[in-house]
Amino acid sequence: MAYAVSDVIERLSDLPPFPEITVKLLTMLGDETVTFEQLADVISADPSLVMKVIRMSNSPFYMLARPIESVKDAVLVLGIETLKNLTTSISIHKGLSGLTPRTDCFDFTAFWKHSYATAIAANKIARLHRIDSPDRFYLAGLIHDTGKLVQAYYWPESWKAAMNILSAESVSYEEVELRIFASKHVEVTTSLCRAWRFPEKILKLLENMTSDTARSERDFENSILCKANDIANISEYRFPMEETTAPDKSKSLEQYQSVLDELGSEVEHQLSILND
Repeated sequence: MAYAVSDVIERLSDLPPFPEITVKLLTMLGDETVTFEQLADVISADPSLVMKVIRMSNSPFYMLARPIESVKDAVLVLGIETLKNLTTSISIHKGLSGLTPRTDCFDFTAFWKHSYATAIAANKIARLHRIDSPDRFYLAGLIHDTGKLVQAYYWPESWKAAMNILSAESVSYEEVELRIFASKHVEVTTSLCRAWRFPEKILKLLENMTSDTARSERDFENSILCKANDIANISEYRFPMEETTAPDKSKSLEQYQSVLDELGSEVEHQLSILND
């Protein structure tokens, strides 16, 4: 049986609302006028988030000269952009905790590795090309595959069938999901994010991933997520792992070798946030 987006939307109403503090952080993510004090105040409202921020700020990854003892110290030393991404990562993971597919058919580690690889690559590409509000690309990259999480959560046997097809045939996941679910996972992701009141700029980036112009240099901003997704895939951060990588991707992404070189260590750092 195939499941259209409308079927999925009906199921999404059963999910708990996204944490309010996460909604506030997402709004701040695209706001260039946010101050140190405003960001610190929002983070301080969630004790568990405060503990993670301070703990992660003191990790060897940042190599700081002095220990961080408060949220305000963390914001001042690491900067608003780093803290936005850090807190968004923690909050997104918390917000998606209600979606837990069966572990016998869904590889959570591969899912998060791909999501973080895409997020990091998208943010770096946007910064390299001096695109406004590059952090919105990080968030869009982090959540772009959430629709797959939804598919596997509600229809595990259909998800397993899709994985079997990918293992047996030389096809893309997009082709398989239309056969199995009658909808694209990006459409599901967008519906979920709209229900959870994500910023409109993020919704547009996700919607444009499926457009014909998304991979066109003529529409470079809308191509960034697709490029980042390709970088994640050729870096062996594919999801699902059964999907093959098109052989022509590597050459078209040669200009982003620096992004590829740094990706592994940054993905592992982000994963440490989840597992801490």
